[in-house]
Amino acid sequence: MSLMNNEIKSITEHSQFPNPDRLVTLFLQNNKLVDIVGKFFLVLSTLVVLDLSHNPGIIELPDDISKLVSLRYLNLFGTRIKNLQASLDLSLLKHLERLEDLELLTISVRKEDVLEAFFGSKLSGKTQGLYLEGLNVSGQSFAATYGVLASLSKLGMTECNIIESEREWDDSRRNQYSPSASPNQMSPRITLFKNLSVVELLSCEHLMDVTWLIYAENLESLSIKLSPKMEEVISGQKAAGVGVEPFLKLQVLDLGYLNALESIYWSPLSFPRLQKVRITNCQELRKLPLNSTSVDKIDDLIIEMDQGWLDRIEWESGAEDRFRHLIRTASVSQPGPV
Repeated sequence: MSLMNNEIKSITEHSQFPNPDRLVTLFLQNNKLVDIVGKFFLVLSTLVVLDLSHNPGIIELPDDISKLVSLRYLNLFGTRIKNLQASLDLSLLKHLERLEDLELLTISVRKEDVLEAFFGSKLSGKTQGLYLEGLNVSGQSFAATYGVLASLSKLGMTECNIIESEREWDDSRRNQYSPSASPNQMSPRITLFKNLSVVELLSCEHLMDVTWLIYAENLESLSIKLSPKMEEVISGQKAAGVGVEPFLKLQVLDLGYLNALESIYWSPLSFPRLQKVRITNCQELRKLPLNSTSVDKIDDLIIEMDQGWLDRIEWESGAEDRFRHLIRTASVSQPGPV
């Protein structure tokens, strides 16, 4: 059943649903929900899919959510759930853990202690979408910490400080790769970010690079905006010796307001599935990692750049003839939230 976009403000004990004992799917996203009574979860105990996303008025859920014994997919993105505290028996985290059949979860996290509790829970292995806001992400290697989330397909971060030392990166790379037969190359031991397909990073002020994305072999869409200290998307120094070509499945690349960005990748990439490139307000970027053989289907490719970018671009061999005619001026506007 779909009740999305209906400006529903509350679900009370008098709310009626047709055939509640047989209802398995309920879409309630994009409403104005504030209150949901516990009886709702008791009446609809057969629910398998529940989408409450984009209801910013929801700040907590009743304890009876644990009664949804058949629930397998729960989307809470765009809510303001605030009672996710591991120390409380009645916390949302504990209630969700009781849903033994829960397979997929989408949730936003805004507190460090909540994030720590999340990683220590069973839910971390069932989370499809994870959105972090205003957090300090440091200490352990980012790749080692987040890369093991087997179900994660969408990762969004807004105003997060991602700080990873060279030592942490070296430790991560050493654990992830072992020496291969080829000189100066390494082969993968385990797969990290194996289902990650969408990454959106906004206003991560201290972000220097996202070299950990070389592990994300199924990445399809990458958006990075308002990270003024980022100089490289993939760091040549960090990725040295890792014999893996990134972005083989990437379809969309969107970079904006990266004032210090000088390099996406240090050499041309094949980008066999690339469909759209949008680069705005990256004044120091002079080159795209494209050459005469990059991108399989250039007729379907869209490249949007700032006005005047063509005057300062430096082309790889054969790339100008292949791609210049595809470039069009992007309409520039302030980036919104992820």
